[in-house]
Amino acid sequence: MDKRQIINITIGSLVVGSIGYFAYTKIRNAKEIKFIHAALEGSGGYGTIKDFANVFQGNAYIDSIKNKYPNVILLVNDAITANRKALYNAIKGVGTDTDEVKNVFRNLKDKVQIAQVADSYQRNYKTNLLDAIMDEFTFRSGSENADELTEIMKSKPDFRVAG
Repeated sequence: MDKRQIINITIGSLVVGSIGYFAYTKIRNAKEIKFIHAALEGSGGYGTIKDFANVFQGNAYIDSIKNKYPNVILLVNDAITANRKALYNAIKGVGTDTDEVKNVFRNLKDKVQIAQVADSYQRNYKTNLLDAIMDEFTFRSGSENADELTEIMKSKPDFRVAG
């Protein structure tokens, strides 16, 4: 074999191996995401996710609050867009900016605001924000980042109303 054949075989092996790894990761991630959605339906799950996963349903959560409390405080569109873009930029591509993800959630005042951003994320990127976050290795259940994000979410009130 000459050098060119060896290089071609090496490159081919790397490509096939990479494809296999990414396929395995997507399948594993899809199983974890299904597990999270099972928690939404009350059929088990991570336990802590149940406390706030309904927030990521966006408008359904917002509407349920607005029906009971018409004076609920909502974010203005510019704030929704800025937070959505910050999350997208922190999550997209290789390597998640975990600090930025957590900072966005820390800066949102309540779960209604999180739901507004989640709804905008879904509409603009065709991906559920919870799925996008949980798809990231650094936010897998049991990780320090997942635990911290869970605590941030738990600390938020469900909503605030204008006086």
